Amino acid sequence: MRYLTYVLGVALVAGVLAASAAAQTPAQGTFSLGDQTDATPLAAVRTAADDKPFPGTLGDVFLYVDVVNGRPKPPAVARPKSCTQLSIVKRGERPVIRVYGVDAGTGEPLTSANVKYAYLKIPGLANVKLNWGPHGSGSGRSFFWTAGWDVAADYPLGVLPFKVVFKTESGKFGVYTQDGLPPEYRLTVLP
Repeated sequence: MRYLTYVLGVALVAGVLAASAAAQTPAQGTFSLGDQTDATPLAAVRTAADDKPFPGTLGDVFLYVDVVNGRPKPPAVARPKSCTQLSIVKRGERPVIRVYGVDAGTGEPLTSANVKYAYLKIPGLANVKLNWGPHGSGSGRSFFWTAGWDVAADYPLGVLPFKVVFKTESGKFGVYTQDGLPPEYRLTVLP
């Protein structure tokens, strides 16, 4: 399974390097790479003449981030199928951030062995530690980082401007935000 994770990481880095060779300026969205600054990530293709392909610049760390539904605490009702991607979450539900990461310089996947810290920053909450571990079963099992939280019944409605932060043991940083993405693609809290 470690080999599969490594192959996935190398494929992701290869995609970033190939895309960056053709890029002139960053596209809309936020995927941050490198030295604690927010760079920009893969976003939907736009028709505006000034939009260019992702990523436009290279960084130290490549992060793939998505959001899925988790199992909330009762009395909240779980969705029919867990671990499906989403961009809308209701109060009481449990979104889970999933992250795959790669050191862009070495091609090594980011694991608990080479990451100093990894956390999720959510407005109004203490930082939530991202945990490295296996997910799934059998041949579908893979390793990645996760952090989930239960959305409080009184949590503010609207776009949830979360941030994912990584620092490797070698001092490299990776930061992901949704800044620059259209509102309909950002994680949003509804009643």
